[in-house]
Amino acid sequence: MITTVFWDVGGVFSGSPFAAVDLWSSENGHDPAEVLHCLFGDYGADGDHHWHQVERGELSVREGFTAAIAMAADRGIELDPVAVLMKSANAGPTDRSFVTTLVADIAARGLRQGIITNNVKEFADGWRKIVPMEHIEVVIDSHEVALRKPDPAIFRLALDRMGVTATEAAFVDDFENNVVSSRSFCMHGICIPADEPELATNELLDMLVL
Repeated sequence: MITTVFWDVGGVFSGSPFAAVDLWSSENGHDPAEVLHCLFGDYGADGDHHWHQVERGELSVREGFTAAIAMAADRGIELDPVAVLMKSANAGPTDRSFVTTLVADIAARGLRQGIITNNVKEFADGWRKIVPMEHIEVVIDSHEVALRKPDPAIFRLALDRMGVTATEAAFVDDFENNVVSSRSFCMHGICIPADEPELATNELLDMLVL
């Protein structure tokens, strides 16, 4: 029986940064895969890419952006990381009010909720403004714990802090590798599709009534 729901932030409560990369790349005539590599690296792994280090709190955002700009320049790309990330506001279905409503509904059912996010120190205040924090009991922010998804250790930490078992917990994320990692840990992983995010929340509701 599921007693707890853990949420990602970017791409769940807001537009997707990956969709933002696609949009900026299309508008500027660049290969999205190249831009994605320069800015975020292999996001399905946890490695030494500068953005991974930023999310683990090892580098500042400024240092990460500087490294991304240099990497892109070597590939003939004039990258503006801030402009790319700002595209999240217009990339894909951006009205995520249904997620906020669902969080309140889940809280009314007496279930517990938490956040597991790959995020950075400089954005910490900003994302908390779009999440209904009054319903969130535990926050695992990658830069604070020096761990980032898809490292299974971050899910173990979240479960330990919440005091629940993996089989009691659902996890909602917009990045498939993170969901796969949570499932390997026996959590109930749900991936939000970039084009139809409501489908994932319907799947979650169906799971909660079982």
